[in-house]
Amino acid sequence: PEADLSITKTDGLGNATPGQATTYTIVVSNTGPKPANNAVIADPVPTGLTCATATCTRFQGTLW
Repeated sequence: PEADLSITKTDGLGNATPGQATTYTIVVSNTGPKPANNAVIADPVPTGLTCATATCTRFQGTLW
């Protein structure tokens, strides 16, 4: 048995408005049965964006 990771990403909007800031939330879950220690998650910025900033919060502990 291994870790079983799933990832969801949402902005909570139905449509994006050009020129308006959008915030995305990414949630990573592990239904186990093993911990996913040292898992690396990447979310590259799409081509065509002219300005992007990111704020990340790293989970401190075992992704379980």
